[in-house]
Amino acid sequence: MTSSPAAPVPPGGRWARWLAALRVYREPASLRMLALGFAAGLPLLLVLGTLSFRLREAGVDRATIGHLSWVGLAYGFKWVWAPLVDRVPLPALTAMLGRRRSWLLLSQAAIAAGLVGMALLDPRDGLQPLVLCALLVAFASATQDIALDAFRIESAPGDRQAALAACYQTGYRLAMIWSGAGVLWLAASQEVQSLANGLSERCQALISQAGAVAADVAQGAAQAAAAGASQAAQAASTQAAPSANASVGQALAGSYQNGPWEFAYLIMAVSMAVGMLTVLLMREPAPSVHADADNAAAYQGALTRLARDGAPWLGVAAFAWWVLLVGLTIAAAARLFSWDTLTPAALSAQGAGWLVPWLLSAVGLGLTVLGWRRQGPMLVPAAGSATQGLLAWMLTAFVAPFAEFITRYRWQAVLLLALVGTYRISDVVMGVMANPFYVDMCFSKAQVANVTKVYGVVMTLAGAFIGGVLSMRFGVMRVMVAGAVLSALTNLAFSWLAGFAPDITHAAPALWRLIVVVSADNLASGIASAAFVAYLSSLTNVRYSATQYALFSSMMLLAPKAIAGFSGEFVDAHGYAHFFSATALLGVPVVLLVLLAARQRSTTPENKQEYE
Repeated sequence: MTSSPAAPVPPGGRWARWLAALRVYREPASLRMLALGFAAGLPLLLVLGTLSFRLREAGVDRATIGHLSWVGLAYGFKWVWAPLVDRVPLPALTAMLGRRRSWLLLSQAAIAAGLVGMALLDPRDGLQPLVLCALLVAFASATQDIALDAFRIESAPGDRQAALAACYQTGYRLAMIWSGAGVLWLAASQEVQSLANGLSERCQALISQAGAVAADVAQGAAQAAAAGASQAAQAASTQAAPSANASVGQALAGSYQNGPWEFAYLIMAVSMAVGMLTVLLMREPAPSVHADADNAAAYQGALTRLARDGAPWLGVAAFAWWVLLVGLTIAAAARLFSWDTLTPAALSAQGAGWLVPWLLSAVGLGLTVLGWRRQGPMLVPAAGSATQGLLAWMLTAFVAPFAEFITRYRWQAVLLLALVGTYRISDVVMGVMANPFYVDMCFSKAQVANVTKVYGVVMTLAGAFIGGVLSMRFGVMRVMVAGAVLSALTNLAFSWLAGFAPDITHAAPALWRLIVVVSADNLASGIASAAFVAYLSSLTNVRYSATQYALFSSMMLLAPKAIAGFSGEFVDAHGYAHFFSATALLGVPVVLLVLLAARQRSTTPENKQEYE
């Protein structure tokens, strides 16, 4: 076994090996990834977490906030356009910067433009324009992730990927401090204090009033039940939660100020300059030169095969169906956000039917890969024709990356994709309601910023650092097992905190309770994330790094985000405590999948050293 020249393993014993593992964080590739991780992490909270805090403060109900989390599905379908990012050059930009850097710069500029639009819009005037700007930010951010993931994979060998993942997570979490706590600090600094100071008092007063209303309704229901009127009792009990939710919403909307949020989001748009300057100053990764040669060779090989054997009609037809479904996906997303107002009633009327084209597009891509591999009637294009060139590009850019993964792992591909699609489900589903939960618990902006957005991110950084070092020392799969268990267990801490919600008898929970919950949750999240990113990197073929990694990271969010869209309705029906307990239970199947994947991985000869 040979050691990397950049960080040789010294023979000085246990402590020397630990120091060698830590030295990787000083390498230039790790420092670059720290800055690029900042650019990647900045948009996420601004279209999901921080935005949900802003909307709840503006009085938007929890069900609508939950549905709007579907904006994050742009990250779950980035594999649709990943082959374009992987293969298609951008006019002028690619010639000047290279393939990875040109796509990074373009996506970062689009993110900045979308953030400016979000800054200038007031959610009280209608949600549609704000959501459309959020979609632009999410789409551009997902595109940036595609190019950045490929850049990271091509910038260092496999034994450095865990350390790069930890640096990426560190930059990512630093950006989350700025886009989480920084936004709250900036907004608070611009508030009219006569309104801001009264927010907590009004919130607690109206929660107490709502609790009194709920108690009266419950008492009436009990009296009706005692009288034998079961239907009246059931109807009365269902009125308590909406009444309480409406009262809190009125309290928050009455104190909402949009000007501070406008100032804060404009500063966030300017902050994207960090990523843009890093892209302009760094070099295109050297492996991309070999990738270009490989791509050219693959394209010429595809031309030769098409001239000799032609293309199966089934594969071409399946690809055409997939392209049609991608168009329907875009139309479904546009229809979802085409209403003048976004309300729970309107969203419930739409149901989950708009998700069908997205799911069918995944099926269509699978049939394309399988159809291209089957024997049958052939379409033989004329040599040198535009049809031959189009089919060759389609074969190398879209079909080959997915076919290579299926060929490499065969039946194990199903297990791997299932694990990738569910590993972070507990955290993702719970995270949608985290900020509305803090607002409804009457924690102030300063408390939320300092504890969850600063201290919490520091704990996540510590977890990512620990996860990166442990992955290099003990192997990725062992750390993934521990991360899956910890992520599920720590969600139960939020259920404990929900038991101290403000009501008639007491005010907001003591701050130390929030600190304890955030410490446990974020430390577990950091450990799990560092190991998981390294695991995803190990599944890719460098030749198709952008497309394959985009598929994996997209599947990581697809099912969790689809489920999370209904989290607001669940909270309204059952309360926060039951919601957080349910998200913990979602992690149980994940632990079983990780154990099964670890067992399969340990039987592969090239991976046995990870378990020895």
